[in-house]
Amino acid sequence: MKKQFNCLLRKLLLCLLIGSGIFYDTVAIAQPKLKFTHITTDNGLSQSSVLSTLKDKYGFMWFGTGDGLNRYDGYHFTIYRNIANDKRSLPSSGIAVLYEDTKGTLWIGTNSGLSKYDRGNDSFINYTDSQGKRSISSNAVTSINEDYLGNLWVGTSNGLNILNRQTNQFKHYYSKVSDPNSLTDARVTTIFEDNKHNLWIGTENGLNLYTRSKNQFIKIFHKDNDLGSISDNHIQAIAQDDFGNLWIATNGGGLNRYNYNNQTFFSYKVNIKSTNGLLSNQVYSLAKGNNGTLWLGTEKGLNLLDVANSTFTAYKNNPDDINSMAGNSIRSIFSDKQGVLWVATYAGGINKYDRNFPLFDVYRGKGVDSKGLSNRIVTSFEESLNGNIWIGTDGGGLNLLN
Repeated sequence: MKKQFNCLLRKLLLCLLIGSGIFYDTVAIAQPKLKFTHITTDNGLSQSSVLSTLKDKYGFMWFGTGDGLNRYDGYHFTIYRNIANDKRSLPSSGIAVLYEDTKGTLWIGTNSGLSKYDRGNDSFINYTDSQGKRSISSNAVTSINEDYLGNLWVGTSNGLNILNRQTNQFKHYYSKVSDPNSLTDARVTTIFEDNKHNLWIGTENGLNLYTRSKNQFIKIFHKDNDLGSISDNHIQAIAQDDFGNLWIATNGGGLNRYNYNNQTFFSYKVNIKSTNGLLSNQVYSLAKGNNGTLWLGTEKGLNLLDVANSTFTAYKNNPDDINSMAGNSIRSIFSDKQGVLWVATYAGGINKYDRNFPLFDVYRGKGVDSKGLSNRIVTSFEESLNGNIWIGTDGGGLNLLN
């Protein structure tokens, strides 16, 4: 019996190795069911609505919520909030966006200004619109990105800013009806630089391509009856996949793929006839996956897009499955270098999928499941030639697992 048990144990260990990603290509092709663990206010998270997620160069996870900035070391949370009359605290506890630049500096966008984290003093240096003519254009910070030249771009609800780090002054870009080369809209939602060093600025009314040589913007709008135009003007997120495809998420028009050659767009929208397509036309967040995949956070769940085959896999909350998504309104996605996927939701906390940490299926006695084991006390295993498992119990007889 001991020999039989050791034999099965070796087979189980092999399964664990496959699940951990050592045989990564096999796992990626099979697209197995994802099992999530959850981080909520019960674990110390300051609020269940998480709008932004980031892992810094030191390995800390940062989560921006409506009630504070959370630093997570894998075991414990440190919460940063606004402290009245403390100029070194955050200007607001409402955190909208997080960004780490190439020097490892952490930038925090709040609804009351931009902050730079001072690691040495565990405090913050703040930039607000009350600091003079060359201060930030608005306190409601919505997006942050650093370009290949080292410029820090900051999007707000009223204008786009570029920060001069030597003088700590901002240059502003607005939308002007009289200027055809200005932004399509002053309400900036996202900033992204592609691998060609093109700087894209999404707004609540149109997409913009910044031309550095002329210091102006090319405006891109949705056009009715034009299948090659972008599907919607409310831009939510921009990302690029392993193949170099540029993807634009919209709030209501689904997902768009940009064709660099002919400067047109191909859109993906909800197909009511498909049971496993795009879950919602409200796509809030994007993140590059592995092996030519793209993660999409939507209003109705998480999608994984296989770019080569244009096929979607859907992951949603299932009340009967404790390892399913906790919440379907996905606001932020972060895939780290260790193979861990972090999915932040509105009102559902954080979902974590670690392909290096497989979770077990549990088979219980008949008291819980009518098709379950005849007895909870399991004493032996043996695998048959056709792959079924014989299970011996103490007092419940012999079971065959198909």
